[in-house]
Amino acid sequence: MTIDRTSTLWESVLIPGSAALLPWDMGFRRLAAHARDANLYREACEAAYAGAKTIFDIRDAEDWKRRYRLVRLVDHCDLFLVRTRSHRWLRRHVDVEGAWPTSAPFIAITFHWGAGLWSLAHLHAQGFRAHLLSAPVDRAMFHGDSVAYAYARERNRTVAIAGGAPVIYTGGASTTSGIQAIAALRRRDVVMALYDIPADPSGDKRSTLLTRVCERPVRLPAGLARIAATERAMVVPFSMGFDYRSGRRRLRIEESFVAADAQMFADRLGQSLTRLIRGDSAAWHFSALAPQFFRNEN
Repeated sequence: MTIDRTSTLWESVLIPGSAALLPWDMGFRRLAAHARDANLYREACEAAYAGAKTIFDIRDAEDWKRRYRLVRLVDHCDLFLVRTRSHRWLRRHVDVEGAWPTSAPFIAITFHWGAGLWSLAHLHAQGFRAHLLSAPVDRAMFHGDSVAYAYARERNRTVAIAGGAPVIYTGGASTTSGIQAIAALRRRDVVMALYDIPADPSGDKRSTLLTRVCERPVRLPAGLARIAATERAMVVPFSMGFDYRSGRRRLRIEESFVAADAQMFADRLGQSLTRLIRGDSAAWHFSALAPQFFRNEN
């Protein structure tokens, strides 16, 4: 594998970081102009497009790829914006549909779709402490790309700052991460998770739940679903995208529910993910993983 640290630096730091130095309307226009460059995120974009085509009939390939690149750029830019802007920026540039519960604890669930970092800041601005569940950052995952590794570490630090609470690093609900998630809920904090991690085909199926997304069978993690059902925790699905023309953020908070069991949790969130992917597959960061995510399984 060839590592191109220069491209990583350009795509993850220099372009989005320079846009963050500008007023947002100007910064967004700069990102939108860069998104027209077919060389940007070239390999990732082609893989994502190939994966998305296995789900949907995409009529305009170039427009899909432009939107995919723009989502990546805005998502990277948010690291710099969240660290340098106040909650006043959030109130000015984010349109909110729905509302968070008036009190914690609850589990806020989203997906690797759109640009969601400001949702943590929005929760914190409402007076909540929000812990993101996240895989630990392991240097080996980046195959020698020191820039990508440093960026991932800095993003997790930014997540903790935005949410006002430490990240909870995952490893299964029966391990320390599960205990920490339960403890956070019992402290009346918010636990946030991204619920579209493809299951390991060689893993223990007891750690997953079979549900449907886009009318196809998928397996989603069971650990947090079981915690939600056992703790009788309120679950709040949400998503955060943006207008491709103006860059205005759109935080959509769905109606909360309490899962009677783990399967209900997975089924309800599968419906939310279906709506998002069908609405805009270019905003789904895991499009490249669609063949693994949507495996043929009964």
